[in-house]
Amino acid sequence: MGGPVGIIAATRVTDTIYNDRLMWGWTDVIWPSFIADYPPLNVMPIRRMGDVLNFGKYYMATTVPDNDWRKCHFEAYHWFGDPAMEIRTEHPDWLSARIPAVWPWKGVGHDVVIPVEGFTQGPLQYATVSISHPDKTDDLWSVMTDQSGNAPFPGLLTTESGTYNVVATAPNCVPFQGSFESFGKEASWCAGHTWWWSDPALANTYAVDSQKATINVTAYQDMWSCSRGQAPMLSFVLPASRSWTAQVKLSVPALNPDTMAGLALWDGNEQGTVHALYLGLIHTWGFPWVLVEGSTPENCAGTYGAAILLDTQVYLKIRKSGNTYHFAYKPVGGSWTDLGPVTTTAAFTRLGFMAKSWNVNGLQAEFSGFKLASPSLAPIYHLLLNAGS
Repeated sequence: MGGPVGIIAATRVTDTIYNDRLMWGWTDVIWPSFIADYPPLNVMPIRRMGDVLNFGKYYMATTVPDNDWRKCHFEAYHWFGDPAMEIRTEHPDWLSARIPAVWPWKGVGHDVVIPVEGFTQGPLQYATVSISHPDKTDDLWSVMTDQSGNAPFPGLLTTESGTYNVVATAPNCVPFQGSFESFGKEASWCAGHTWWWSDPALANTYAVDSQKATINVTAYQDMWSCSRGQAPMLSFVLPASRSWTAQVKLSVPALNPDTMAGLALWDGNEQGTVHALYLGLIHTWGFPWVLVEGSTPENCAGTYGAAILLDTQVYLKIRKSGNTYHFAYKPVGGSWTDLGPVTTTAAFTRLGFMAKSWNVNGLQAEFSGFKLASPSLAPIYHLLLNAGS
């Protein structure tokens, strides 16, 4: 059975004149130009129905005599429903927000900006973004987006480990709901790096804990030929440095045909021409390999080094020196083997983990023991604990 989700109604018989003034007030606060000669209290429409009810009573009170009838109408009218519910005045847009995947700043204030967009409107001003912990009532922050659609949270300080919820709302919009994981020293999350999840298809998942990060990719989630495609990535913004070395242990419980996972460089573009290089385990041409491939300005579909590797665990390393990137791998219990350098003019701004598939198979990939070292970065950053090298 259907029915209203909320209603304004009176609990007793009311008077036409007072009802008219109430209705005018309710209408004007939702559409502020309804009463042209009445000064609005707010340049923005009010659509929360509890507030709409109160504004109507306020308007009535300013336009009728102060008598028992006015008091009666104050007391008789109520909103039956959720007072925070907003009335929609047009077809709703869908909100999206770019939020961190991993927040390694538990107990330490750190800045973050959350952009909000409507599917049809683009960057959205006056959206409200709230961050909260389900059990810690003091961990609650709400910010309104600016003209560029950005919600700044200066000095955001989470006090708990675990999941924090993020909700974005705006008038005439379907809300966005997401979450991120907060960690502190107990997980040794990469101090100085906030990790972000990119999943264009919204069809893949990730999980993080104190020991590893896991990416699950579904079928037909490729990235190739200078196109972003649909492959998921978990990455952070690289610090400005001409040289650094990154390494990680990759474990793939089952390396299915036509799938790949590895350590990735990316220019951060989600649309248009996209450049990325990745080193990892791949099952293609009928064999399991460790392989370097990707898209650069010089070659949109490049394979730069490969070796057959009959193993589902391997250590991966990328070393940057100027515009040259050196790739190497090491089997568990083995020694490092170079797969050759790649020199490119690509402006890689992000580093992280990727997984992709280009056929009917999916893949699960686990990343542990991530390290990033650079002469200009002190101390060495560690993403996860208990990794071999």
